[in-house]
Amino acid sequence: MSIMQRLVSALARVVNDVDPSPAFASGARSPGSVLGGLALLPAGECAPPDLTRALDRLALATLPIKQHIVAAAAHVVCADGRVYLEEFELLRVLVALLDVPMPMLRLDPPPEDH
Repeated sequence: MSIMQRLVSALARVVNDVDPSPAFASGARSPGSVLGGLALLPAGECAPPDLTRALDRLALATLPIKQHIVAAAAHVVCADGRVYLEEFELLRVLVALLDVPMPMLRLDPPPEDH
Protein backbone atom coordinates (compact mmCIF):
# COMPACT_ATOMS: atom_id res chain seq x y z
CA MET A 1 0.00 0.00 0.00
CA SER A 2 1.32 3.41 -0.91
CA ILE A 3 1.22 6.64 1.04
CA MET A 4 -0.66 8.23 -1.84
CA GLN A 5 -3.24 5.42 -1.78
CA ARG A 6 -3.80 5.97 1.95
CA LEU A 7 -4.13 9.73 1.62
CA VAL A 8 -6.44 9.67 -1.42
CA SER A 9 -8.56 6.93 0.20
CA ALA A 10 -8.95 8.99 3.36
CA LEU A 11 -9.86 12.12 1.42
CA ALA A 12 -12.37 10.18 -0.70
CA ARG A 13 -14.00 8.89 2.49
CA VAL A 14 -14.30 12.44 3.81
CA VAL A 15 -15.74 13.73 0.54
CA ASN A 16 -18.33 10.95 0.31
CA ASP A 17 -18.73 8.69 3.32
CA VAL A 18 -21.60 6.74 1.70
CA ASP A 19 -19.82 5.73 -1.53
CA PRO A 20 -16.25 7.01 -1.72
CA SER A 21 -15.33 4.79 -4.70
CA PRO A 22 -16.10 7.34 -7.47
CA ALA A 23 -14.10 10.05 -5.70
CA PHE A 24 -11.16 7.67 -5.21
CA ALA A 25 -11.36 6.64 -8.87
CA SER A 26 -11.25 10.30 -9.92
CA GLY A 27 -8.06 10.80 -7.90
CA ALA A 28 -6.58 7.60 -9.32
CA ARG A 29 -7.19 8.88 -12.87
CA SER A 30 -5.53 12.25 -12.26
CA PRO A 31 -2.52 13.05 -14.48
CA GLY A 32 0.67 11.62 -13.03
CA SER A 33 -1.16 9.44 -10.52
CA VAL A 34 0.47 6.18 -9.53
CA LEU A 35 -2.79 4.78 -8.19
CA GLY A 36 -3.82 2.95 -11.35
CA GLY A 37 -4.86 -0.57 -10.40
CA LEU A 38 -4.95 0.20 -6.68
CA ALA A 39 -8.18 0.03 -4.70
CA LEU A 40 -9.84 2.27 -2.16
CA LEU A 41 -8.56 1.32 1.29
CA PRO A 42 -10.96 0.26 4.05
CA ALA A 43 -11.89 3.01 6.50
CA GLY A 44 -9.88 1.36 9.28
CA GLU A 45 -6.68 1.90 7.29
CA CYS A 46 -7.33 5.64 6.95
CA ALA A 47 -7.44 6.58 10.62
CA PRO A 48 -5.88 9.87 11.78
CA PRO A 49 -2.69 8.25 13.17
CA ASP A 50 -2.12 6.55 9.80
CA LEU A 51 -2.62 9.86 8.00
CA THR A 52 -0.24 11.66 10.32
CA ARG A 53 2.50 9.13 9.53
CA ALA A 54 1.73 9.39 5.81
CA LEU A 55 1.89 13.18 5.86
CA ASP A 56 5.16 13.10 7.79
CA ARG A 57 6.67 10.90 5.07
CA LEU A 58 5.20 13.01 2.27
CA ALA A 59 6.77 16.13 3.73
CA LEU A 60 10.14 14.62 2.74
CA ALA A 61 9.06 13.85 -0.84
CA THR A 62 10.30 15.71 -3.88
CA LEU A 63 8.27 18.58 -5.30
CA PRO A 64 6.96 16.61 -8.33
CA ILE A 65 5.66 13.84 -6.05
CA LYS A 66 3.98 16.38 -3.79
CA GLN A 67 2.39 18.04 -6.82
CA HIS A 68 1.03 14.70 -8.08
CA ILE A 69 -0.47 14.00 -4.66
CA VAL A 70 -2.11 17.42 -4.48
CA ALA A 71 -3.43 17.01 -8.05
CA ALA A 72 -4.97 13.65 -7.11
CA ALA A 73 -6.47 15.20 -3.98
CA ALA A 74 -7.95 18.04 -6.06
CA HIS A 75 -9.53 15.49 -8.41
CA VAL A 76 -11.07 13.72 -5.42
CA VAL A 77 -12.51 16.96 -4.04
CA CYS A 78 -13.94 17.94 -7.45
CA ALA A 79 -15.23 14.46 -8.34
CA ASP A 80 -18.91 15.29 -7.87
CA GLY A 81 -18.73 18.62 -9.69
CA ARG A 82 -18.95 20.79 -6.59
CA VAL A 83 -16.66 21.68 -3.71
CA TYR A 84 -17.97 22.14 -0.20
CA LEU A 85 -16.19 24.38 2.26
CA GLU A 86 -14.97 21.45 4.38
CA GLU A 87 -13.48 19.74 1.31
CA PHE A 88 -11.76 22.92 0.20
CA GLU A 89 -10.35 23.46 3.69
CA LEU A 90 -8.92 19.91 3.75
CA LEU A 91 -7.28 20.50 0.39
CA ARG A 92 -5.94 23.85 1.59
CA VAL A 93 -4.42 22.20 4.67
CA LEU A 94 -2.80 19.50 2.52
CA VAL A 95 -1.32 22.15 0.22
CA ALA A 96 0.03 24.07 3.20
CA LEU A 97 1.50 20.95 4.84
CA LEU A 98 3.24 19.90 1.64
CA ASP A 99 4.29 23.47 0.81
CA VAL A 100 3.04 23.41 -2.79
CA PRO A 101 0.80 25.84 -4.66
CA MET A 102 -2.96 25.31 -4.67
CA PRO A 103 -3.96 23.83 -8.03
CA MET A 104 -6.75 25.25 -10.15
CA LEU A 105 -9.95 23.41 -9.34
CA ARG A 106 -11.91 22.31 -12.38
CA LEU A 107 -15.57 21.85 -11.70
CA ASP A 108 -17.67 20.14 -14.31
CA PRO A 109 -21.36 20.83 -13.90
CA PRO A 110 -23.32 17.81 -12.72
CA PRO A 111 -25.33 16.08 -15.45
CA GLU A 112 -28.81 17.43 -15.90
CA ASP A 113 -31.69 15.18 -14.91
CA HIS A 114 -34.06 14.58 -17.78
